[in-house]
Amino acid sequence: MNTSYSMRITIVLFIIGIMMAVLYNTVQQPVERDTRDVWEIREELSQEKKRHSELLKEIRTLNEVMKRYESIAESSPEVAIKETIARLEESVGLTPYQGPGIQLILKPSPEAIALGTTLHPVPPALLMQLVNTLYEFKATTIAIDNQRLIQTSAIRDINGKTTVNGKPLAMPPLSVQVGTLNIEDAKKLKAQLEASSIIDSFYLDDVLLEIGEPQEDVVIVKYADAVKINYLQQLDKGD
Repeated sequence: MNTSYSMRITIVLFIIGIMMAVLYNTVQQPVERDTRDVWEIREELSQEKKRHSELLKEIRTLNEVMKRYESIAESSPEVAIKETIARLEESVGLTPYQGPGIQLILKPSPEAIALGTTLHPVPPALLMQLVNTLYEFKATTIAIDNQRLIQTSAIRDINGKTTVNGKPLAMPPLSVQVGTLNIEDAKKLKAQLEASSIIDSFYLDDVLLEIGEPQEDVVIVKYADAVKINYLQQLDKGD
């Protein structure tokens, strides 16, 4: 009788111990929950809908271009080829840009001028941060100190001088021209730059980043150098 009673007590205590262990683990490691409120979720859904709408718009534009090319190609292949070449040159940066955008000015901060701080070129890392930020905010065309940026452009430090496309930049102040798809994007770009941390990043290097008003007619020079094609060859007419 005593053995049976002790066994029951042991089993009961064992079960209680397991339950307490499970309860302890549950308290120590609570299940993660989505703590966002309804408005945050609605905002995220709104952003996703905007991205979806923009993608659909780009698809429609590309479809219209394809139909136009097909129509031109059927009537005049030569005209289609010339138009394609002109469009490619424009997208690569081999033609000047004229359209909506904004202009940025990089100049010494008032504190640096008042204290007589020695001016230095804008650091390459800071310029690359600016370029990446501009492209993130839907810039389509950028020129720094009249040096047009293309896919192969490089921003480097060469012998203590900041260079773009291998050309040394002038000391501040210098201008940065930015082209956008339309004037609405230019307005958004200005607002996003003003709300970003890029202005503070420049200020830490004694450079003041001034953001101009959106314009309908920003002029950006074309890429001045020859584009190097390392893996393509021109075929002979007989091939």
